[in-house]
Amino acid sequence: MASPIKEQPVQIVTDSRRGEGFPQEMDSPFLMKKEQSRVGIDVRIERLAPMRVASFCCFSETPEQDAWAKLSEWADSRGLLVDLDRHPIFGFNNPNPSPRGGKYGYELWIRVDSDIESDHVAEVKRFMGGLYAVTTCQLHDDPSGTMPEVWHQLWEWVEDSDYDWRPTHELEKARNPGAPGEQFLLDLYLPIEE
Repeated sequence: MASPIKEQPVQIVTDSRRGEGFPQEMDSPFLMKKEQSRVGIDVRIERLAPMRVASFCCFSETPEQDAWAKLSEWADSRGLLVDLDRHPIFGFNNPNPSPRGGKYGYELWIRVDSDIESDHVAEVKRFMGGLYAVTTCQLHDDPSGTMPEVWHQLWEWVEDSDYDWRPTHELEKARNPGAPGEQFLLDLYLPIEE
């Protein structure tokens, strides 16, 4: 039987910074090089509480869509997609794409209550939570750039801040799952520590 998790609200501190350009080199695999000025991003700090999540992982040339198909069918049948504040959806590359392209992995999580257990479709895991620098990205036509460019700007923001990168995977939170691509919004979560 799963141990209960104490519910904790997300703590948010807002801080916005603007930058002048991109560095010449980056160490993080999810960021791309860019040598032009940027519009800038709004960054907030969020502490995610520990939670139980149902995990859906796919390895293909379209793993985000494949993982979403599995999650949405499973979660919809349990009524979890009705309340995305109670059951937020997070995702991340697992494993990262190769520079040569081709297949890669993507894992999606949806927060679940203690009555949900692993089954043949979903693996229930415990997420330990933590502190994150967060910004919002429009999947298409974002004024701040493409999603990799926005990730890059978030990385730069952290490098210029009083925070340090925390070595765990980054998260992408779907704000409006199932929306058409031009309206699809993601919150990008970069793990940090003080």
